[in-house]
Amino acid sequence: MMIDGVSGFLFLDGRGKPMLAYQWEKKFQRSVEKYNKIYKVELPKITPHICRHTYCTNMAKSGTSVKTLQDTQT
Repeated sequence: MMIDGVSGFLFLDGRGKPMLAYQWEKKFQRSVEKYNKIYKVELPKITPHICRHTYCTNMAKSGTSVKTLQDTQT
């Protein structure tokens, strides 16, 4: 599948289409809820956007240039 000239999506839904933001949000919510039912120390609300910021922060701390990080966020 190609969308706006982009193909090779890693995460597909049950119909074989690229997952949308709200689908990821729901997947994260369900995972956190499941974890919190099992373990005593609960996880806070986690979203794909928080993961994106965490990734960029860790890359910047490891010495990756801001320009490189900007280029990988499209």
